[in-house]
Amino acid sequence: MIYIDLNLSYLTSNILAYLLNCFLIFHARPVFHGYFRFMMSYIPNFLLENGIVVITYNMLACAPLISFLVAAFLSMPITFLLVRFWAFHQRSK
Repeated sequence: MIYIDLNLSYLTSNILAYLLNCFLIFHARPVFHGYFRFMMSYIPNFLLENGIVVITYNMLACAPLISFLVAAFLSMPITFLLVRFWAFHQRSK
């Protein structure tokens, strides 16, 4: 049951993040293919963050808080660029 709750909360937060990005950051109209690209742009973020945490926490023996802060700090700009130039890429008409 906890996995269903976790997945529903992740999906809900992802939809909300997409809508907020549409309306507040990129001033774009929400469309399904844009949401799909938005979701797909978070896969590299997930992999990068987890990889950094594995390296900093398990291999370098950093404190958990430091590991997660380093992971967030390093992955955030990459994720923003992916979202900006791939998920919210405006095709010329």
